[in-house]
Amino acid sequence: MEAIASKQGVERWAECTPLHLLYIPLIKKLMPDALIVHIIRDGRDVAACLHRMGWIRALPWDRSRDFLARAIFWGCLVERGRRHAQALGPDYMEVHYEDLVRNPRQTLECVGKFIEHDLDYHRIQQVALETVRTPNSSFCGDSYETAANSIGRWRRIFTPSQIRDIEASIGHLLTDTGYPPESPAAELDPSLAVRSMSVLCPLCLDARLWLKSNTPLGRIADRRIEGLASCVDQRFQ
Repeated sequence: MEAIASKQGVERWAECTPLHLLYIPLIKKLMPDALIVHIIRDGRDVAACLHRMGWIRALPWDRSRDFLARAIFWGCLVERGRRHAQALGPDYMEVHYEDLVRNPRQTLECVGKFIEHDLDYHRIQQVALETVRTPNSSFCGDSYETAANSIGRWRRIFTPSQIRDIEASIGHLLTDTGYPPESPAAELDPSLAVRSMSVLCPLCLDARLWLKSNTPLGRIADRRIEGLASCVDQRFQ
């Protein structure tokens, strides 16, 4: 990345793979000057995106609840990223995706102050390239698709019972990050199946990441994790 930046005559570069949330301590160790901008999106919308793409699968006996595995995956990344951030102090910033969509100028101004770089929205639009100009969305082609419609999309994708299961599983984190559940509180007592998935899915993710990082077998067999980075890097559109 430094070589690319040097060739292009720029002083700074950014990399935006969501799975980096799992490796913030290592990133800071290797690059002490790194600044972390954590863009958080409603986990229900993230699950809707992953549902559309068909990424992240539940264990074989829970395949009817793939949607829930995708929501739990969001929870794993966000929770661990925020936990790592506790040691970063002023080098960490949280931004809501919805604020970027609804108030891009104001939000970019705040990010610009954090990274000490001028992020002028009008100029960005004038020189936009690639996905900055044309969003790389898993919902491209839908007649109703606009940036504004990407907020709250989960209401069109999931059934009421699926929404209840999602909110029963990750409702605490949704609330902590500013996305309170919409299901009645009395209905958010998770079933045994939901409780089981909430425990097993993070363990499976940890196992896959360990195999991928520490064994040749993991690097060959666990292609889903590698593909996921590409999928999720579509700005969770």
